[in-house]
Amino acid sequence: MPVEKLIIRITLRKKDYKVSASYLITAKQLDLNGYDPRTMVEFIYINSRHKNPIKRVQAWQLFDGRRYDSEKYIETLLGS
Repeated sequence: MPVEKLIIRITLRKKDYKVSASYLITAKQLDLNGYDPRTMVEFIYINSRHKNPIKRVQAWQLFDGRRYDSEKYIETLLGS
């Protein structure tokens, strides 16, 4: 499957969040790399079970072609 079809898009509504959700990790990645993540973030799951939350997702704008986490996408589709 083309990786472009796996992009998750989330619109950020608030400025300060308190949790480490995937979309917030993506916003942090974008901010650290000079992008403005204030409206919408796009990301790919690359290793959803990694103990370091920063390594679970990768912002689409920064995606380097590594493997995506197919198990996470299957889990998401099946609603588990």
